[in-house]
Amino acid sequence: MKFTALLAAAVSCYSVSYRVEKLEEQSAAVINLNTESFNLFTESPRNYTVFALLTTTLTEHNCEPCRQFTPEYTLVAEGWKRVRESGKMYFGVVDYKNAQPIFQKYKISNVPVVYRFPPTEGPMKIKGEFDTYDIQNNGFSAERFADYVNGRYKTNIAVKRPIDYTPIITKVVGLLAILALGRVFYKYVGAILSLQTLWIAIVLGTTVIMCSGYMWNTIRNPPFLANQNGQVGYIASGFQNQFGAETVIVAILCIKNF
Repeated sequence: MKFTALLAAAVSCYSVSYRVEKLEEQSAAVINLNTESFNLFTESPRNYTVFALLTTTLTEHNCEPCRQFTPEYTLVAEGWKRVRESGKMYFGVVDYKNAQPIFQKYKISNVPVVYRFPPTEGPMKIKGEFDTYDIQNNGFSAERFADYVNGRYKTNIAVKRPIDYTPIITKVVGLLAILALGRVFYKYVGAILSLQTLWIAIVLGTTVIMCSGYMWNTIRNPPFLANQNGQVGYIASGFQNQFGAETVIVAILCIKNF
């Protein structure tokens, strides 16, 4: 009886060691799994954790959530690769086109889905064969998924997003275009800016706007006209009120005086 138990334990240990060895041979942060490899790496006993993202890249499925979450999932896997401990945790992706029996086995009708297969033996042993990361409530963010992983395994996975150079390039190109246009039209722009009439018009226009009460109207947003004793009111009574029409009248009088 004891010999049989020892023999079973030896086979089990060899099986786990073999699977860990195969997992360690993978150089990518995310391991592409088919039906055979998924069953191999998730079978019990395990002294390691496997995260499996079940998704689809088939055009006819047109899975927009899959396209959104897969790169976020990959960012977390890459973060783990930078701080990884051998034989502890692995991230895999199961595409529908490569592993349809897996989707049928777990009765999956909506993707993406992330399963966590925790250790079934060793110091990190957790009860239960697997559990599911709640994408619907947690969202597609890599940071939220990293928090989920870090909170359960006391890891320090940090999400490092690649720098998006598009806004920088756009701004640089825009600045160069402005400088180029400025160089081409410099003499024309300079001639326009040197016009005395232009500056007089700008100064007078600013003065009219400020004197007419435009800023007060912008802040208080008063009515343009009002009913005053059954008649249309253009000028508000008192010193603290003003109608929109009064601003126009004052502006016209200011322009007339100029």
